[in-house]
Amino acid sequence: MCLILVAAATATTACNGEIGSVSPTEVDPAAPLAFVNPSILRVCQSNNWSSYTPTPTSIVYDCADAPCPAQDGSQCSYLSEDVHDTNDGSPTHWLPTLAFVANGMAGELRWNQPPTIAAALFNAMGGTGTYFESEKADIVANTRGMPGIGTRKMWEDDIEAAGILLVEVRWQPGAAAFPGFPPTQGWFSRIDDSPRPLPWAVKRPAAVLQFIRAHLPPSVSLGTSGCSGGSIQTFAPILWYGLDWAVSYQYLSGPVPGAWDVPATCASFQQYWGICENDPATSCHDDSPCNGFQCAFPQPTGSDDDPFNPLGFAVKTAIIDYGCVTDACLTGAPNACFNASSMNPQVPGARPGNFDLNHPIVINVGIGGSPTWLTDTSLGVAYNGASLFNQINSAGKTYDVLTNATHCTAFEHDQLPTTLATIRDGLGVPAPAQTHQGNDSSPRTLRPLAFR
Repeated sequence: MCLILVAAATATTACNGEIGSVSPTEVDPAAPLAFVNPSILRVCQSNNWSSYTPTPTSIVYDCADAPCPAQDGSQCSYLSEDVHDTNDGSPTHWLPTLAFVANGMAGELRWNQPPTIAAALFNAMGGTGTYFESEKADIVANTRGMPGIGTRKMWEDDIEAAGILLVEVRWQPGAAAFPGFPPTQGWFSRIDDSPRPLPWAVKRPAAVLQFIRAHLPPSVSLGTSGCSGGSIQTFAPILWYGLDWAVSYQYLSGPVPGAWDVPATCASFQQYWGICENDPATSCHDDSPCNGFQCAFPQPTGSDDDPFNPLGFAVKTAIIDYGCVTDACLTGAPNACFNASSMNPQVPGARPGNFDLNHPIVINVGIGGSPTWLTDTSLGVAYNGASLFNQINSAGKTYDVLTNATHCTAFEHDQLPTTLATIRDGLGVPAPAQTHQGNDSSPRTLRPLAFR
């Protein structure tokens, strides 16, 4: 079976090989990265995938059955349970879902069904993306034997009730980062032990974003939101695959950890020039120009009493070194794969990208909170966000600083209503007139995936 995807005015055809195979055109890391036509997304008949592990730290997925006969998904949608544990007696909720494979990796798309679509939002989870972002906090609470904290319901009250079509992606666990470890790599998973620069993995969320846009009515604006790894999932497709045309608004929190300048992130020494954590327009090499705030640098650091930064360590080892099949980031050695994984156009060998955006974008950072090692400044993320903000050419760009905050505070329970209102305003959608009461408590007939 062949699938034809259309991006802008260009069409590309790719054929599915044997179950478990991946087309060479999808995985060749040396192939030029075009600004259209990201890797082919195959819709599966169900969330039943086949997979094999070429090595202990790689995996390849495919649809276990033949791909869905209707590649718009209209014949293969199914219902999945929506975690909605607010401890208020709410019934079980169900949302339409679709299984797919993109570039050898399996995932699911899930969406709500507002009666009238005012706008759409593609929301991606941070880390390796193995949860639906809007219900992640409730699931974590449930696994610890506690009731959910109501985060999922906030998304319903503030986004879905306003008529915004919320489309989320959840990737399968994927490969293990290290031999003998549990599978956790999600959309970063390699398909073998060849080095894979970050733009190769980004083909996966790029294909998802393109698929969503292709199945929305042209009149419906599409925004994106995500923190940490979710910001990479949503922004890197715009940068490296020319999908600026597909979106009308973006909200990036804890932006692009480790991905702005990978050689600088991995350097064994702190570079001389940084940027004030509170002001992207002010360069610094110490805190003195920052008016009581800190000078931010690209290298993850720890707090004064604990120099080890566990999240910075994880980014270096399980994301950067894993993708490039090396230990050079952890040891501070140079590696050509790091250059090819960088967004910064000043890095020699960085993939060319488009920073001229035709849509508003919010860059959000969390600084000054506790624990210190989890602030965006200590993680190197504040430097990334400021650098990205300075590089972007958009009349609608905004630099948003949360004080007494840490990485991804914008998407945590207490701050989430403000963040969702910002996103809703950015999409030009009025606040809902009344509180949303949730979806039907039992499975129901699905509309076609065309979202119309």
